[in-house]
Amino acid sequence: MRNSKILFFIGLTVIGLLTVLYLDITDKDFEIHDIIVEFHGLIFDLIIFGLLITIYDSIKSRQDRVIRYKEEIRDFSGWESEEAKYRIRGLIKRLIDLKAKKVELYGCYIKNCPYTKKMVDWKFATAKLYNSYFIDCDLSKSTFYLSELHDSSFYKVNLTDCNFGLSVLDDCNFSDCILLNTNFDFAYVRENDWFKVLQLEENIGVEEINEKYIISSNFVTINSVNYYQIIDKVHNMTVAETPDKIIRKNIINYTPKLHFE
Repeated sequence: MRNSKILFFIGLTVIGLLTVLYLDITDKDFEIHDIIVEFHGLIFDLIIFGLLITIYDSIKSRQDRVIRYKEEIRDFSGWESEEAKYRIRGLIKRLIDLKAKKVELYGCYIKNCPYTKKMVDWKFATAKLYNSYFIDCDLSKSTFYLSELHDSSFYKVNLTDCNFGLSVLDDCNFSDCILLNTNFDFAYVRENDWFKVLQLEENIGVEEINEKYIISSNFVTINSVNYYQIIDKVHNMTVAETPDKIIRKNIINYTPKLHFE
C-alpha cells in the first residue's frame, strides 16, 4: 500500500515536470530569470512544508506509541507473574517519558517501579503495587480505588483529589505530600495511630483528614494480615469491615437515578 502511494506521487511529479518543460519551451517570453524566481519560492515552500510534516509526523508517532503501550498494558492486566510485573514496569517508564495522560492500570501487578514525573489522572484502581516509589511527582486526580500498595512510598507527591477508597495501604508511607481533598474512605492501614504518623511526616492536609475520618476501633484480617480501617464520620460507624462486605452493602443500598422527560 505504501509503495503504491510512493509510485503514485512519483508519477504525478514526472507528469508535472514534463508539463512545465513543455510550457516553458513553447512560451516565447520565457527567461532563465523566471526559473530562478520560482526556484526560490519552491525552496521556501519545501522548508515550510518540511517543518510542518516533520512536526506532524513527530506528534503522530508519539500518539501511536502511547496507544500501543496502553494496549500492551491492558493485555497484561490481571496476569500475576514476575514477567508481567517487569513488562508493565517498562511500559510505564515509556509512557511517563512520553508524558502520557490518563493511563489505565486496572488490575495490573507492578513491582519495583519508580514514578518521578507528572502523572495526572492515572488509573491504578484494583492494581497491586509492590515496592513502588512515587517521588516528587504530580498524581492529582488519580485513583487507587480498591488497589493494594505493599511496602510503597509517596515522597513530595501532589495527591490532591486522589481516591484511595477501599485501598490496602500495607506499610505504605506518605512523606511531605499534599493530601488536599484526598479520599481515604474505607482504606486499610496497619497502624491505629495512622493520623499521627501522617502528621509526623509533615504532610499537608492532615488536619482536613483528621477532621473528616476516624480509625476503626477494631481490625479485620485480609490475606492473613490485620488492618485497621479509615472511616468517614458521615457513616456513623466505628467498626471495620472487609471489602467484600462493604461492596455488597453499597450494592444493596444503591438507588439508581431515574430520569423522566
